[in-house]
Formats: sequence, structure tokens, C-alpha cells
Amino acid sequence: MDEVLSQTLESVLPHHHKINNKLVTVDQVTDYYWWQVAELHTTFEEAISIMNTVLFDKHADILPVAWSQDALATLKQWWHTLVVITARPKQFYDSTMLWINTHFAKIFDEVYFASYHSADAIPKRQICHNLWVEIMIEDNHHYALDLIEHNVPTILLNRPWNIGGEDPNIWLYRVDHRDEIPQVITDMK
Repeated sequence: MDEVLSQTLESVLPHHHKINNKLVTVDQVTDYYWWQVAELHTTFEEAISIMNTVLFDKHADILPVAWSQDALATLKQWWHTLVVITARPKQFYDSTMLWINTHFAKIFDEVYFASYHSADAIPKRQICHNLWVEIMIEDNHHYALDLIEHNVPTILLNRPWNIGGEDPNIWLYRVDHRDEIPQVITDMK
């Protein structure tokens, strides 16, 4: 969900700057685990605190990714079911659902929380298999590789934090621009 539907990092980085006085742009974030970017000098615990603040208290300020509303409305016409599978923990259920219902009303049929970084984590691939997901859109190279290793075709949005990884499988489709997604999906069918 984050960075596929929502510009979460765009909200996280200014909040981080207020706390730690380290200004970094999204294009400078070269690791999906943004707190590991050397210029940020952030611990995992600080990152969790910042994410909690942004996702609990400032979720209304998070903007949708520019392409996402129009593209997903188009995709909704093509498919009967669209779901969100997010790595977010379930503790963000209320704020996440409020955000989705505000920006994507009537687009998604269900929202699933993989709850990564928590004790009750469920791999996205398992959720995909349980739901018979045909195509996944992802921005995390590691998650994408896990999905394709388990036969879930995945579109990987090229972002600074996932460039340079090996793409060893025909089930992984990289796109530079989000407006390429409908054509890639058409080609996959």
C-alpha cells in the first residue's frame, strides 16, 4: 500500500526532519527500509515511533500516489475484485481504512494486513495464494521476489530503493511509470 497507493514516505521524511534535523528526499532513499539510509542516522525504534505518529496521527495528510486513483478505477472496470495487501500491522487498521475509504471509495473489495515487523506476520505470498490473486503490484524488491518464487505474477514499480536487484523470473514485470501498468496487465493476460 505504502508507495504503491499512498505517498507515505513523503509524509514520513518531513516528520523525521523535524525530529532529527536530517533532510532527505524520497529520491535519496535507496533502501526500502528507509531508516537504514545512512544520511538519516535513524534507529529501527525511532523509525517505528515516526511511523506510528504518521500512520496514527497524520494519516489524513498522506496523499495518494498521483496515478493511483484513475488507474485503479480503470482496473476495477476490468476485474471484478481488487484487494489491498499491505505490510502494515493490524494496529493501523482504523487509520488505514479511513484513508482508503477517503481516497479509494468503492475501488477495493477487501484490505488485508500482512503485519510485517510484528509477531503475527503473514507473508504476502500466503495471502495471495489464499485469495487466488492473479497479479500483485509491489514496490519492495524482496517482497516481489518472494511473490514470484511462489508463482504470483508481480509488477514492480521502479523506485530508488529497488533498482539494481536481480530479476530472475518471467513472473516479474518492472515498470518505470505507473501509467504502464494497465498495458502490462493486458500483455500478461
